[in-house]
Amino acid sequence: MISPHTQTQSQPTRQRGFTLLEMLLVIGMIGLLAAIALTRYQDHIVASNRQAARAALVLAQQDMERAHLQSGTYVGAALPAVQPSDTFVLNLTGLSASGYTLNATPKVGQTDELCGTLSITQNGAKGKTGTGTALDCWE
Repeated sequence: MISPHTQTQSQPTRQRGFTLLEMLLVIGMIGLLAAIALTRYQDHIVASNRQAARAALVLAQQDMERAHLQSGTYVGAALPAVQPSDTFVLNLTGLSASGYTLNATPKVGQTDELCGTLSITQNGAKGKTGTGTALDCWE
């Protein structure tokens, strides 16, 4: 009878697990997917901030038109004291009796290279300062 403590010649057992190369490949793929996802997420955030700026401009334009209907002039009309968002600043330029320009400028850290500062005038002319087309920024 062979004792359990007796060494016998046997097949070498194959160790199970992952090689260093397999681990590096998986880590590399995870890093690549994370980089792609982060870029897409940031693009989505910029696009949603742009949509909020467009909506705030249209609402401010309606307020300006309401003030013009009541007084017959744009002079004296003002933007609300509270800014509608923490990602952009609304301001009013070129205010005269017959016209104005409303601007939505991204705050520091909220850059939008495609559209930059969005603007709209009393006659509905829409503008932008970025590299994109008006269709990219206003549609």
